[in-house]
Amino acid sequence: MTSRSTPVPPRRCWGLLLLLLVACATPAGDEVEDSPEAIEEPAGGGTDLPVRETGFDWLTRGSDEVPGFSLYSYFLLGSRPTHSTRPRYLMAIAALLGRVPHVEKLTDVGCELTGLNVTYIPVLEPPPAGIDERWVLDNYDFERARILLASFPGRHRRGPYIFSVESPLGGLGTPASRHLKQDLSSCSTRLLDAWITVYLDQASRRDFDRPDRMQILRVGIRDGIARAAEQVEGVTVAIADLTAWINVFD
Repeated sequence: MTSRSTPVPPRRCWGLLLLLLVACATPAGDEVEDSPEAIEEPAGGGTDLPVRETGFDWLTRGSDEVPGFSLYSYFLLGSRPTHSTRPRYLMAIAALLGRVPHVEKLTDVGCELTGLNVTYIPVLEPPPAGIDERWVLDNYDFERARILLASFPGRHRRGPYIFSVESPLGGLGTPASRHLKQDLSSCSTRLLDAWITVYLDQASRRDFDRPDRMQILRVGIRDGIARAAEQVEGVTVAIADLTAWINVFD
């Protein structure tokens, strides 16, 4: 029987691979988080813990979060859209709405609140039927988002961000210590859907604040490739070769 050897990337890829790995070692957002290596893993890695499903809901101005969910997440924009940030905001909203069902669809089929992660989107008023990402952005409650962002260390003037906590933040933005942060402010817009998947997978875990390092590394490398393709000229061949090499491990 012929053994399968580990594939080796083409020689021209090594320099690009080294640069990407260095870039992926630092978060792409506007604040540097504590290294995941400093977190002590629980016995068994938490893989035998039950998972939770994720649904979204609207957090309209003047309303409070519904009690009883297993996890509370918030889709937060740090500032009003500009000419450069509006496309990212719209694509992130579309990716979230496209991947996550409304929480009522989950409860209608028997899901208990205690097994759900609710992802709140702050808006000024209840949405009409048939809304899209443009309606959400035009009616987004930026003032409430700023209050909620004050619950976490850092300025958070960009975004989108997704924060997850065990208890509702409330109207005053209660300080939260144990939390999961997904920063989408600097990732390639080509990889927004992939990062939403990382968020959904991480939020499904009972040890939600302990990152899946290998999944983050895989998507992070792809994100670095996409950003290189967007910003650097003359690396098309190396990027294609490196992408093909990484895909061998999937």
